[in-house]
Amino acid sequence: MAEAKPEVRPYQPGLDEEKIVALFNRIFEEKITPALWRHKYAENPAGGWAFLTFIEGELVSVSGWPARWFLVDGSRVRVVSMSDVMVHPAWRGRFGGRLGSMARPLWEEIFKKENIPFGVAFPNPKHYLVGKRFVRAKDLGEFEIGVKAFTRYWRLPVLAETLRRLKAVFASLPDGIEIKSFSPEEVSPKIEEELERLWQAVAPKLKVAYVKDTPSLQWRYFRWEALSPVKTRYFYLVYLNGRKVGFLVLKKVFTGKMPGFELEEILCLPEQADLLLHTAQTLALRAGGHFLRYLLSPAFGFKAEHLERKAPSLWRTFAYEGDQEDLAKRLAPKHWHLSMGDLAV
Repeated sequence: MAEAKPEVRPYQPGLDEEKIVALFNRIFEEKITPALWRHKYAENPAGGWAFLTFIEGELVSVSGWPARWFLVDGSRVRVVSMSDVMVHPAWRGRFGGRLGSMARPLWEEIFKKENIPFGVAFPNPKHYLVGKRFVRAKDLGEFEIGVKAFTRYWRLPVLAETLRRLKAVFASLPDGIEIKSFSPEEVSPKIEEELERLWQAVAPKLKVAYVKDTPSLQWRYFRWEALSPVKTRYFYLVYLNGRKVGFLVLKKVFTGKMPGFELEEILCLPEQADLLLHTAQTLALRAGGHFLRYLLSPAFGFKAEHLERKAPSLWRTFAYEGDQEDLAKRLAPKHWHLSMGDLAV
């Protein structure tokens, strides 16, 4: 008896969240809720699409494409990212291993109609080949992720924590630096205005970057954190001699049993980047972190005492009709302002 034919359709908000989240939480270590999925796609200010594959009413595959506003040499365009690609474990390898790509003709058609010029993605090693095979994406280049370790040579957790606390006592912020920490619930119109002014000052200095205006930050960080089942993020406005110079987001993570932080967002003028990085390191140490992981954003020229890994990037065009080689050069990693939070969308 022949297998039932797969049926592919777009995600329908209000109808599909429970099925999608059940599959997501079965496959991935990080858990989400229906509200968080709906926020990521249906409530995304730039838009977003997810494509579902069913067999006899059972959801067997999902491929998500959240959209984001993007800057390239001063031009603002809307792009999509390959995200949340999953195939039900019981169905992997069936239909020639094509369940993850059966939606491709549909999303290619939609992205062209929606005038999406291109898509970019920063897959982990597992999903890198998925992007190459299913999306038919091309290599864009590699980014580097570094780590500042505060207790590297202390393997015993008790001794490492003792050393961290000792270092935290003597750790100080750079001269003239003051911080204002706040929670998602404390994001007031005044804070939104400060963040918008910061973005407007930073944006002209960036060649290639995701837009970080107030609606984008609300979507990516504040509302996202408010809806996350586990609260892991710390938010800071940074001032130098009373003048606002940056915005930082730290996310608590674990390497083995040792807690640390990822620098999810660093928004500042390039000339203030080192100052903000040193501030983030002090904040991470004081908040209980044994390390700070951060992306060596080429636009900032960051260095790291320890290179943890390289992060590949992929891209492919949809509605773009210009010279692809020229666009690939303009999107080369050396031109990017990129943060850890941009990789994980």
